[in-house]
Amino acid sequence: MLKVTIKFIEMLLGTKTKKETFEKIVAQCKGEDLKKLAEELATLPEVDTDVEGEIDVHPTIFSRLDGVPGIWNYQVLGFFKDACRACGMSDGRISQNLTAYKTKIDRLIFVDPRFIPLQMPEGGELGMCVRPIRVETAQGPRTAIVASESAPVGTKLDLMVVYTAKAMKPYIMEWLAYGNRRGIGQWRNSGMGQFTFEYSELECTEPFKHQNIRDFASAPMSAFDPVKDDSIVRKPRRNGKGGAPTGANGALIEKLEGAAETAAK
Repeated sequence: MLKVTIKFIEMLLGTKTKKETFEKIVAQCKGEDLKKLAEELATLPEVDTDVEGEIDVHPTIFSRLDGVPGIWNYQVLGFFKDACRACGMSDGRISQNLTAYKTKIDRLIFVDPRFIPLQMPEGGELGMCVRPIRVETAQGPRTAIVASESAPVGTKLDLMVVYTAKAMKPYIMEWLAYGNRRGIGQWRNSGMGQFTFEYSELECTEPFKHQNIRDFASAPMSAFDPVKDDSIVRKPRRNGKGGAPTGANGALIEKLEGAAETAAK
């Protein structure tokens, strides 16, 4: 398990829609989806859509719990998937060897707590980022104005990343490093949401323990020794004599296996 502190080097923009729109989505859901979405609906604030008194738009915003803005753990998992796909297309990245990556991220990696509060720098406040976008419509290209709540540079997130297979750790480290180039939140293509990170490794004995939405503990779970699972690593073709992996892919596998062995010690 990794205790990770993320520090944003560019503004982080909110992604949630206004409360009235979200209420319509919740009204169409049933069962477990309804329970989760209703929980999120309760964290959406009433936000004045008049941006700087000049334009009337519906900004994307941050959820709030007890007045504290934050993001949801599934947004971090979504970032991992985006980072894995990008690293998988890049030269010399071990993510090239992770097949069915979305399934493995969903089933082998967990992020706690469910609601991750923003820790803004001293004197920092939420702002509003207004920008034009070009969209393609049935009538042709159009320009629109969009707005998002923004957290200032220097904002931090503290979270726990639990992995139930040791071989996943080097992938997670690669994805977190990718956040220095493409981050989390709205307008990522412009560089918003980029971050650096620090981490420490902990042990955890209860990897599947449910975490309450209000659990802001710095270490929500105690010791866990993740189970080694080598089956998630795609094995490269070997030469005709059954020897070691060959070619560039073989070199990547050897690098990955070495990193996994180091993480297991």
